[in-house]
Amino acid sequence: MRYKRIVIGMSIFLIGLMLGTAPVRAGDIKARMKARLPQINALKSGGVVGENNGGFLEFRSGKRESADVVNAENNDRKQVYAAIAGKQGTTPDLVGKRRALQIRERARPGEWLQDESGKWYKK
Repeated sequence: MRYKRIVIGMSIFLIGLMLGTAPVRAGDIKARMKARLPQINALKSGGVVGENNGGFLEFRSGKRESADVVNAENNDRKQVYAAIAGKQGTTPDLVGKRRALQIRERARPGEWLQDESGKWYKK
């Protein structure tokens, strides 16, 4: 439950940063990300996906279970990172890498994570 609140809080924070550039889209993205969260958590818990060092979900097994959910989440994250980068005068890649650090800190035990060098590990 604590993890869910942290993830939702971070999502709201990231979306909040976007509000100045596209309020309608930001609200849509926030709602989509919140709705997908239970599916994403299940995929992470099952070892199907992990969080890579760029701030995106990546498949960890040969199964491409719920690929549409993973692709949609990554597309929304890409939009969020781009909006934040525009406001901060940096690149979306740097925003994603910073977000990956936050995700790693808050990951649940047993979830797949990728460190800065590209090595995968379970927390």
